[in-house]
Amino acid sequence: MRRVAWLLVFGLVLLGAGPRSVAAPSGTGAAIRVNQLGYRPGDRKVALVTGAPGVFVVREAASQRIVLEGPAGPPAPLDPASGDRVAALDFSALRTPGEYVVAAAGLAASPPFRVGEGVYADAFRAVLAIFRYHRCGGAIQGGSPFDHPACHLADAEEWGARGTRRNVTGGWHDAGDYGKYVPAAGLAVWHLAAVHDLVRPPGLLDELRWELDWLLRMQRDDGAVHHKVTTIRWTGDRPPHQDPDPRYLFGVSSAATATVAATGARAARLFRPHDPAYADRLLAAAEAAWRWLDRHPDIVPPGGFTNPPGVETGAYEDDDDRDQRFWAAAELWRTTGQPRYRAVVLASLDRWTPFDYPASWQQVQNLAYQTLVEADSPLEPAARERLAAALAERSGWLVDAFAQQGYRVALTPG
Repeated sequence: MRRVAWLLVFGLVLLGAGPRSVAAPSGTGAAIRVNQLGYRPGDRKVALVTGAPGVFVVREAASQRIVLEGPAGPPAPLDPASGDRVAALDFSALRTPGEYVVAAAGLAASPPFRVGEGVYADAFRAVLAIFRYHRCGGAIQGGSPFDHPACHLADAEEWGARGTRRNVTGGWHDAGDYGKYVPAAGLAVWHLAAVHDLVRPPGLLDELRWELDWLLRMQRDDGAVHHKVTTIRWTGDRPPHQDPDPRYLFGVSSAATATVAATGARAARLFRPHDPAYADRLLAAAEAAWRWLDRHPDIVPPGGFTNPPGVETGAYEDDDDRDQRFWAAAELWRTTGQPRYRAVVLASLDRWTPFDYPASWQQVQNLAYQTLVEADSPLEPAARERLAAALAERSGWLVDAFAQQGYRVALTPG
């Protein structure tokens, strides 16, 4: 199960590191494509090439000494996305760490690549660094082109209440603009918590705390959570510390409140061994959010959050908050074991088809299912096994999709 979780969490990293090509000699129309980040010694190792090159060799990059040779596989059926017939060059037998290239007659050698246990480490660090560079409200100092002084230190005036300000500094900027949105934040926090469970990278708890502190500031005393902090119009065309537009704190929503209930409970488990007092604070916020949801059983605002007239920044609209409430109940049940959360989980368990597509900020039920499918979840064994079977089945669909595409990707045309 933990290997499946690894694939779910790191799929984007691995796809981003997927086969790349180098220009082939003029007139050949073919190139040898490898994973330029490299391959771990025990992994399957495949290069891809159009056509049928016959035999191929693997050479040490520096000495050009041949270390392995073998036959190319037969060209696969026509790849539906590219129209190519792609053959696989399987060199999985190569396990010795080093730097290599793959070559075949009539083709340019592949880009050099490494074999070694740590080949994905730099990509892993780069992905995590993205969150630090998206920090709002603090200076970024690391010697990179993304460094800047502290920004947005006066967040933000409450929409519709001129002159009323609330301290909602901190957190991460969103994708390409300087807004901060609770639904998107919850999705990111959950996935990074899963990363920490798997590999415990240094610095990740500190990064998560930066965002979690902002989520706590977005919560009112009655437990409700404001939906977002943004300008009126889209910005992002200048550095964040030079952003000239006033920023506004928009109203509460049940989707945002349930998101904080879920992420607070999830993060409380994560921080418990490291900072029990902070874990208590997160859980208290989560339970306060749940009490507010209990008092407001219908979606708030009616029909879900929408932008006020004249506001063009992201709304993260969602007209059904039942999946967020289910997610919140699942995380709170796993964290506290309390029966009131169990009752909500069991009442919602069969409302959706588990793991039918990846979780998004608008559809978070699969985060609940992932929490409930783990071996130490409080879900009854028979129900947990049904979820595990559904996850295995749908993971198999991805494997089948890989097999049907010449370039081994899960996407299909259209």
